[in-house]
This record gives sequence, C-alpha cells and structure tokens, in this order.
Amino acid sequence: VLVSRIAYLVEHHHIPPYAILSVTFTNKAASEMKVRLEKILGAERIRYMWSCTFHSACLRILRNFFMQAGLKKDFVVIDTSDQLRIVKRALAELGLSDQKQVKPKEYLNAISSCKEAGLRPQQIDSQVKLYRFAEVYSLYQSSCDQDGQVDFSEILLRCVELLRAHEEVRAYLHDKFKQILVDEFQDTNEIQYDFVKLLAGNDNNVFVVGDEDQCIYSWRGANYKNISNFTKDFDMRLRHWLTIDGVTPISAAKSFCSLYFSSTKAKRRSTESIGITPNKMHNRNNVNCERLQKLANCDFGLEIYEIAI
Repeated sequence: VLVSRIAYLVEHHHIPPYAILSVTFTNKAASEMKVRLEKILGAERIRYMWSCTFHSACLRILRNFFMQAGLKKDFVVIDTSDQLRIVKRALAELGLSDQKQVKPKEYLNAISSCKEAGLRPQQIDSQVKLYRFAEVYSLYQSSCDQDGQVDFSEILLRCVELLRAHEEVRAYLHDKFKQILVDEFQDTNEIQYDFVKLLAGNDNNVFVVGDEDQCIYSWRGANYKNISNFTKDFDMRLRHWLTIDGVTPISAAKSFCSLYFSSTKAKRRSTESIGITPNKMHNRNNVNCERLQKLANCDFGLEIYEIAI
C-alpha cells in the first residue's frame, strides 16, 4: 500500500521524494520497499528519499543533531552484550551483584521497557518491582552517556526528547518531510507514536496502514489503541475499511491475493485455509470489485488507479 501511495504522490502530485518519510518496522521490509520503488520510479529519483525503520530514521536524525541531543559526535550504538556488562557494573557499584535473587537480565529488560514507554530514572514509580531499580537505571544511563554509548531503545527516546526540547530542529524536520507514511501502525509503541506526532506537526500529511487485530509486538510495548488515538490526534481526511458481508477484512484481502496474484495450486491452498470455495471466492470478489468501483466513481471522486489493496 505504501509503495502505491508514494508512487502516486510523486507521479501525480509531484511531491519530491526527498520530502517523503516512509517508515516500517524491519530492515527487510524497508529494503523491499526501496527495490519496488526503484522499479516504478527509478533509482535516481528515490535516491534521497527516507525509506527506513523507526530506529534508522531516529539514528539518522541524532547523527545530524548530536550536539542538540546531548551526544558525542562519534557516539556508538551498543548491543545487548554491552548493555548487560554495563548493568552488571552498576549492580556491583551498588553492592548488589552477589545477591542471588538479583538477575542482571531482568534489570536490562526493565530499562528497555521504561525507555520504550518514555520514562527516565527520575520518573520511575512503584510499578517496577525490582530492588533499587531506579538507582541501577540511573547508573546505567550515566555510564552510557559518559562513554558516548547509545542502546537500541535510547535511539527512539533520545530522538523524541530532541524534538520536544528543540523547536528549531523540529521545525527543520517538519519543513523537510511533507509526507509521512507508516506501515504496520498497530505495532507502534508510545514513543514511536510520539515521534510521528512531533514530526508531523499540525499541517503535514500523515498516512498510516494498520489493523488492530494483527498487533504482534504487545510484549515490547506495542499499543494497538494507537490506531484509534490517531483519529483523535490527527485531522482525519479519509478512513475506509474494505469489507464484504460475512467475510472479515483479512479473509477479503486473502481472497483478492489468491484471485489475482497466486497460482492455481496456491489459490486452492489459500481458499481452503480460510474456508472459502473458489466459486464463492469469485462471487465475493465480484461484489468487492463493484464496491471499489462505487468508491472510485461516487463516494470520494477517486480514480480506480488511486486505490491500493
């Protein structure tokens, strides 16, 4: 959907690719998006377009504005093993490393969860049950700052703090990115949602794709309610669910993929897996096509090529 939307913006609305920020969750998905856009628009046209993950986008911003973010110019991103080493050192400084009930990995997981919720050590409340956790978190972060180290969760939190604290940085990025697109929006957590809000401001175009029934990252702070919150926090121009009587949106999407893009064998396997016979599938897709045509011609005045499934 995002690829079709970006191609449409560039080709029909003449939006320069460098003014587009397209965000997804995995490096693989971001790379695939770039390959597909290159085929449609050409490699040179999308050369300066930001099509990346949340972390890559935030890291790139921090590299450009490291001074305002309170970071060293040559700061490094550390991995889990480095993080664990710093946590163990913090526990040792507090005299907790010899206690059997103290597990460094639990402290590290809690630190990451707090950062993904946008919480610093001074904001920790009684919900975190780990012994002297706020002190461990504080020592951990002080060590990272002193050594010019940034962990994975810090990338997002530090970038959001940068945007909140420095109006000139926020204004620069707001002016740069006129179109912001986010895939798998149901998997965004609080800090990622805040990042999109801060970057968009009050007048930029934000386009998100998501399904609250497919939230798979709740264990790391993803909040499917961000989809409903989106309708409150952003000026909604158009929202549409493609549904068929008696068929869920997921089944409808599978039916379309099976009908138009799969081989006969794959089609049979797909229809069996969702409990739709080929004849019923064709009938239901005919109904869906009619609704799409109505959507295009009547309801919103769109052309059929402006709709992506």
